Amino acid sequence: MPESMNVLSKSRTSRHAVRLLVGILLLSCTTIAYVSVAAHFFLWNISPSAPRGLYLLRRDGTLGAGSLVSFPPPPLAAQIIEERRYLPRGVGLLKWIVASPGDYVCIDEHTYTANGARIGEVLATDAAGRPLRPFLTCGAVPPGEAFVATPARRSFDSRYFGPVPLSSLVRAVPLWTY
Repeated sequence: MPESMNVLSKSRTSRHAVRLLVGILLLSCTTIAYVSVAAHFFLWNISPSAPRGLYLLRRDGTLGAGSLVSFPPPPLAAQIIEERRYLPRGVGLLKWIVASPGDYVCIDEHTYTANGARIGEVLATDAAGRPLRPFLTCGAVPPGEAFVATPARRSFDSRYFGPVPLSSLVRAVPLWTY
């Protein structure tokens, strides 16, 4: 085989390798961009405190008691969640609104109630035996805030971190749960 043919073959191989690398980079960037955008519209719940699965996040309609919502944990709660590895960093919480502005909430050392209805028990420790501090309160929910919870006994919710801003809540619609 002449030397010039050998050089030409190597040149073609190099161009194909560069094209392949550029294609892989473009596909990777597109995938990352898609996942970043999708994260604003979907939540994959991995916590046992609400049905596990895929939820559509909708930023429409009025939210009130009984609405299933997703939200970023308040700063102190986020710190506890990360330190104790309850969930991966940056994962939104999934809870039901149990009390809206004007509703009456009581959280003491033992019980969490909203408008006189028992929401759940307040535990002294988490599943690993680490201490939990209840958000002690008894009174009307302030304007612009809501208390959230799930029926799960070990749910990390408003009984431990207090009310959350209504403005941080997004309706969560189950698409596929198990």
